[in-house]
Amino acid sequence: VPGGVAYRKDTEDESTARRWRYVRGTAKHSSGKFTGSLAEMLCSKQRVPHWFVSHWWGEAVLDFVMCLEEHCGTFELSPDEVLYWVCAYANNQTRIAHELGTEGPLNSPFFKALGLAQGAVLVMDSGAEVVRRMWCGFENVVIASQGKPLVLVTSLRWKATALAADPTPADIAKAKRSYIGFPAQQFHAARQSDFPGESLQAMLVTKLENAETALPEDRRMISHTVQEVLGGFGAANRQMRILAAKNLAARGSLRETVIRALQNGDRFFTLSCGAEAFEEAAEKFGLRLSRCESLAVTQGLDDVKAACIGDALADAGQLITLQIIAVDSPIGIVGAFAIGEALWSLAELRKLLLNFALCSGVGDDSVVAIA
Repeated sequence: VPGGVAYRKDTEDESTARRWRYVRGTAKHSSGKFTGSLAEMLCSKQRVPHWFVSHWWGEAVLDFVMCLEEHCGTFELSPDEVLYWVCAYANNQTRIAHELGTEGPLNSPFFKALGLAQGAVLVMDSGAEVVRRMWCGFENVVIASQGKPLVLVTSLRWKATALAADPTPADIAKAKRSYIGFPAQQFHAARQSDFPGESLQAMLVTKLENAETALPEDRRMISHTVQEVLGGFGAANRQMRILAAKNLAARGSLRETVIRALQNGDRFFTLSCGAEAFEEAAEKFGLRLSRCESLAVTQGLDDVKAACIGDALADAGQLITLQIIAVDSPIGIVGAFAIGEALWSLAELRKLLLNFALCSGVGDDSVVAIA
């Protein structure tokens, strides 16, 4: 502290032990220097985080802030109220070895914070370096094992975009304001369309078990814990691949690797795409809906594509939500009948939305065919 002026941080929480290191200043009197974490310096008492932030430290600070601002907006959170746990600021970097301890990652601050948070935000850098860092991999494994929501955010190309498995509060709000009746999944897909394709392609081949650490002993320790205690890297790998696959599918990129990622997951998947992309995926790449719980098909629906959807729905025994938005599409009575016939096989269906506004080929006879 220049001039020997002591810096002091008081706390309202008597149970919180503050770390102090006393050094002799250049002035006549000794000065006290606070050596805790930045979070300890700014907060006068312990607080529980709402969201855990996973990042690799290499991104620019302004990009990092932009990502969290995007997350706040997408989930309609108040920046003045939401609390993020960030290792760079929550851990005491002047005593990081002591902070991490010697009892393994399950006793680390990362694990404890993940247990308290309601979900996790993964800040994705331009080179997808975050999926090649073992500590970040460990965090992803814990997130997957706890079944907590994972949101990826990137600020590439001077624009932040959040990637989530399901429609966010902002997507749902837009759907409610839509006078045409577009489903939330369509706003969800449109908002996420700016997420960089190169990052999604890297996520499709995620292998967190191959990630690296600065210290070889850390990698051995984390790998052992994940394999022996947390059930391996498989669930976390699948979670990342499915997130990427769903986004690529919504863009109409339903290729073999995307479909394989969707169908090989250990959870049911949701799918939102255009009619042409759906037809190609079913006919060319073998898309099956046996593990699909929500399907939204939009635009470009004619009788041939509707028949293809009808055939695929015969295998969709677990489907809960079906939305077909065919506004101003050339579908007629043949396509309407194909969809209507398929509806009878959907025993688990709870929500159905069919929108044929401005479709000149859909008349009273088509409505009867669907009913």
